[in-house]
Amino acid sequence: MVDACACPVLRSLERARLQGGLVLEPVSDRERDLVARQAALHEENALRDLAQGGRVVVHIPAHPPERAATSMERAMAAGADVIYQGVLLSPPWLGRPDFLRKVPGESRFGPFRYEVLDAKLARHARSQALVQGAVYSLILDRVQGVAPEH
Repeated sequence: MVDACACPVLRSLERARLQGGLVLEPVSDRERDLVARQAALHEENALRDLAQGGRVVVHIPAHPPERAATSMERAMAAGADVIYQGVLLSPPWLGRPDFLRKVPGESRFGPFRYEVLDAKLARHARSQALVQGAVYSLILDRVQGVAPEH
């Protein structure tokens, strides 16, 4: 469904691939590594930019989802300015946004709320990323008791 939104030709290409009429060359490890390095650098730069001005940044360790989600909610309750690598959990949904940024507003945590920010290495928004951000925002609504504005 998301692929069909991204490109109307993808369904035809996928059908041809499944029927054996289209062979896709796998991405090389070298290309995959290059993209992974560039994506990591992009995320590091985004983190550095978000941390400017003395903002309090809390990095959520890579624990099992339930434990990480609890750590993230504690950081939200404490009013962290930026939460990095948080975990949004609302079974059956699990989300791992790159960042949650504190913004003015009201939530169950106090006179502020959080918005999802994801660092994507792309020139244009892709439908998959938009759906991912929307799901993260729906879970965040459940966690903080108010929907993100953006």
